[in-house]
Amino acid sequence: MKKQPQPRRSSPAIIEFLENRQFLSAAPAISDAATFSTSTALYVSNRSATLGQTISVKGVVTSSGGIDKGATVELLDNGEDTGLTGVTNHLGYYVFTLDPGQAVYVGTQLWRIRVLTDGNFVGSKSRQLIGKTLPPTLATESDGLQLATVTSGTGAVATAGEMATVQYTGFVASSGSEFDDSDAHSPGTFTFALDADPEAVIPGFDQEVTGMKIGDTRVAVIPEALAYPTSDTGSSLAGDTLVFIVHLVSLSS
Repeated sequence: MKKQPQPRRSSPAIIEFLENRQFLSAAPAISDAATFSTSTALYVSNRSATLGQTISVKGVVTSSGGIDKGATVELLDNGEDTGLTGVTNHLGYYVFTLDPGQAVYVGTQLWRIRVLTDGNFVGSKSRQLIGKTLPPTLATESDGLQLATVTSGTGAVATAGEMATVQYTGFVASSGSEFDDSDAHSPGTFTFALDADPEAVIPGFDQEVTGMKIGDTRVAVIPEALAYPTSDTGSSLAGDTLVFIVHLVSLSS
């Protein structure tokens, strides 16, 4: 996480969840270009989800002749491009993984898969599927930071002076818009020194990660005073309350 990340795009919201790791398939949508169909399926592990939990969205491309492998597909959010694309495998599907490094925000979304390439399949879309996610129950610290652990790990505990490697996504609380995520930066993780002097990250991010176990995922609502104060005229996020989803990948000394 850069100390002053730049705005990127609005985030999608989490999909509706099913029990027993089932698929929910949309009815086929027929393109004007050819006789074929696309379908989407949602793969989840619980009935309802909390902000920050990893969700998989499976897009399937089929036709009257069978599966369509090697097609480029994109994930749409209420008709808008999310920026997430992939290529269908030999079984004709691609799985979009929405994890703490590419998280989605609280709200309701209409998900669609659209084909970008592969002959007559271009432009075909699946039908829309409604999805939702709920906010976590937050505990408030004495300095105003709000925290919730949404996935528990079992590894070592992060302490001051260690190098922490994390996945993260940051949102502006007032709008729900995403301003940065670790998946947008190679290698998809961010490593920094905890409680460094001078600080490597904003105070609220340091505080969020300190005390996490490897494997934990936390959600933090970080007030202006622990993020970018209004007086910080060099940041586009000055004065904003921020929401960070953070997953602790590893620790080193």
